[in-house]
Amino acid sequence: MHLLGGTLIFLGLLTRLWALLQLPIVFGAVFFVNILSPYMNAELWLSVLVLALLFLFVIIGSGPLSVDHYLAGIRMDKKKKL
Repeated sequence: MHLLGGTLIFLGLLTRLWALLQLPIVFGAVFFVNILSPYMNAELWLSVLVLALLFLFVIIGSGPLSVDHYLAGIRMDKKKKL
């Protein structure tokens, strides 16, 4: 799920959906796996960064260089022609 979701988020295809599906997994990694270690490790900070970026993708969505944006432009062109 991480491999497929990460690839689709990178491409900007259904970004909000896949970021939302990744959130529980990363949330579990931050609060149930990494937080239990007795010292602050690099994995915790990386997991917190990924969690914050996933929240950002859920809120903002994909950008102008995404497949979603490209497909939305094609749909708008087809509606204008009709």
